[in-house]
Amino acid sequence: MTLADQNTKTDELMTVAEAAEYLKVTPKTVYRWLNEGSLPGAKIGGNTWRVSREELERWFRPQAGLRVVRPARPVTAEWLEKMARQRAELLEQMGGVPFKGDEIERMIDEGRK
Repeated sequence: MTLADQNTKTDELMTVAEAAEYLKVTPKTVYRWLNEGSLPGAKIGGNTWRVSREELERWFRPQAGLRVVRPARPVTAEWLEKMARQRAELLEQMGGVPFKGDEIERMIDEGRK
C-alpha cells in the first residue's frame, strides 16, 4: 500500500451504513448521534450524511473508554426460580396473556437442565 493509498483510507468519507457497520451499531443509532451533534459528520445534499473515518476513530476512542462492562452473574437455581415466580405473577396480572416474544419460560427450562 502506498502512502497515497494510506492517506485516502484515513481521509475516507463513510456513509451512515458504513459508520454503523464499523461501530457495530444500527444506522438509526448513528443518525441519532449525528442529529444530536455528538458524532461529527457533515450533511451533503439535503439529508445525506457523511462521516470522516479519521473523525469517527478520534470520536470513538474516548467513547470506548467510558464503557463499563460488568461480568455476568452466574445463573443459579435460586435465580431461575425467582424469575419463574415473577413471570407467573406478571402473567396472572395480565389475565394469563403471555408476553409478545416471551422466551423467558424456555430460558428458565433450559437453565434447569
